[in-house]
Amino acid sequence: MTYDENGAPLKRCERCGRRLAVPDWYAAIRTKYCKECAADAKREQTAQSLRKLRAKARERRALERQQTELLQDENEILRQAVRDLEARLDRLKAERGGA
Repeated sequence: MTYDENGAPLKRCERCGRRLAVPDWYAAIRTKYCKECAADAKREQTAQSLRKLRAKARERRALERQQTELLQDENEILRQAVRDLEARLDRLKAERGGA
């Protein structure tokens, strides 16, 4: 870390390379950008976060659709099994009643 003539730490903006005069060492640690670049960086980070959030939501909706389709298929199979069992039960009742 370099210091100016008053002993304040000097740092460079990570985007544009301008020198930043920060009041103390702790501020120098957390400061990455000049004021102009900080706004752009914040906007880009927000946009990236929103893209990730929307991508996760798309994946979640796709998974929910897939699970819904699988459940519908499973329900149809179970309905058919119930119909088959009811038909078998009716045949057994008819055989016992007819004998």
